[in-house]
Amino acid sequence: MERRNFLVWAAGASLGASAIFIGATVIQAMIPPARSVDGKKNAGKIAVARVSDLEVNKPHLTDYGEDKIFVVKASGTEVHVFDAACPHVGCQLIFNPETVEFDCPCHKSVFTVKGVRLRGPAPRNMISAVSQIVNGEVVVSGFRA
Repeated sequence: MERRNFLVWAAGASLGASAIFIGATVIQAMIPPARSVDGKKNAGKIAVARVSDLEVNKPHLTDYGEDKIFVVKASGTEVHVFDAACPHVGCQLIFNPETVEFDCPCHKSVFTVKGVRLRGPAPRNMISAVSQIVNGEVVVSGFRA
C-alpha cells in the first residue's frame, strides 16, 4: 500500500470512529436515566420512615423499590414525599441545607422543600409520591402522575 493511500485510509477511519463516538454520546444524552417513576415498577405500599424520627425541613433520603425518595416533615403532622429524581432528565437531586432547597447537579434546576420548581430547565415541580401516615409511619404507595 502506498503511503498516500494509507494516509487517506487512516484519516477516513479516524473520522468514522469520531462520528460514531459523537453520535453515541448525543444519543446517550437524549435518553433519560432508567427509573421507575413512570409507574411500571411500582413497589406497592411500603413504610419508609417514622414521623417521630424526622426533623422539620430536613429531608430524609431513602429507597422506595428501585427509586430514591425524599421524605420531608413540614410540621408536626404534615409530611411530603418526593421522587429524588429531577423531573428534567432524572438526575438525582441533592438537598442543600444552607439554602434549604433541592438542587439538580446536572442542569441546575432548583426546588423548594415543598417540591416547587424555582428555576432551571425542569418543566415542572418535583414528582410527588402518594403517601399517608399510618401508626406513626410514613407509608408510600406509588407516585402521582
